[in-house]
Amino acid sequence: AGEVKSTVMTGNARVRSERESLEKFLDLYWSDWDEGHVRPLREYLVQFPGHEEAIAREFLILEDEPDSASSARSEQRK
Repeated sequence: AGEVKSTVMTGNARVRSERESLEKFLDLYWSDWDEGHVRPLREYLVQFPGHEEAIAREFLILEDEPDSASSARSEQRK
């Protein structure tokens, strides 16, 4: 039973760590965007080791829909 609990806690920590990394990435991305120079994906990936897949997915969503992302950013700031 202790082994199962430990695995669940490790899984929760991993999810929390990924969420924190995504929040930091988004802060950095939007700061760069506000300054007019979004970095290449590889530069963000280097800053968030272990979370490359999540960061890449979010980056591609933001870059694929720039108008939607900009609108979402405006709403988030209100």
